Amino acid sequence: MRETINLEHELLFNNNIAEISSISLECVYDTEDTHINGNFIVEGTYRSHEVSLNQESFNFKIPFTYEFASPIEEGSAAVNVKDFTYNVSADTLTIFIEYEVAAEKAEVKLFEDKAEFERFINDHEVDIEDFPLAEEVIKEDISEEVEEEVVPEKEEVEKIPEETETEEEIIMEEQTEDRASLDNAILEDLNNREDTYITYHIHICTEDETLESIANRYKISVEIIKDYNNIENITNGTKLIIPCGDE
Repeated sequence: MRETINLEHELLFNNNIAEISSISLECVYDTEDTHINGNFIVEGTYRSHEVSLNQESFNFKIPFTYEFASPIEEGSAAVNVKDFTYNVSADTLTIFIEYEVAAEKAEVKLFEDKAEFERFINDHEVDIEDFPLAEEVIKEDISEEVEEEVVPEKEEVEKIPEETETEEEIIMEEQTEDRASLDNAILEDLNNREDTYITYHIHICTEDETLESIANRYKISVEIIKDYNNIENITNGTKLIIPCGDE
């Protein structure tokens, strides 16, 4: 998650500003849950008269706050100043700050282990659908030309088949691994919801799907999908809980 923000702030001095002799900007902040709270510290020296040799110091704090749309990984938040300029007019110093706020989105893990996931499936009668694998397993048949050996009549030569894994076995192993990956699917805690849904589908989004197409497929509204999954959009591989009524 990354966003660029432009801040403009006016700082009022006790007297007129003839010239800014020196100026610096420092950013201090801390994070809590989804919030960043901090201050931009502007300090330096200035002259109140053009012919004056005396310089006066100034120091200002400009508070700022930012809220991320979803939980973030602890310690991943950062605030970086990209540009800093200023303008002087009479007794007012106008500050222009362009800064970037960035953080890593926290991984949503509803279940601690496989046993807890299976208990949830049993308690809520979740219907897990099978979806085609993203890649088909292609296996070439390799045939070897074996020179036929002439043997006496009535003598049989025993051929020992090579133990090779068949294409069907490979596909079954891939499907088993695909189902196991659903253990960490992003699911909302449905125990406290008071609604009429008793069956839930786990849907894995493909590249060409949209929330509207998925809603039409399961005959529910887009808002219900957003509400149950706490999302606004999807990407390839996103896992969705799809609530369904009595069938």
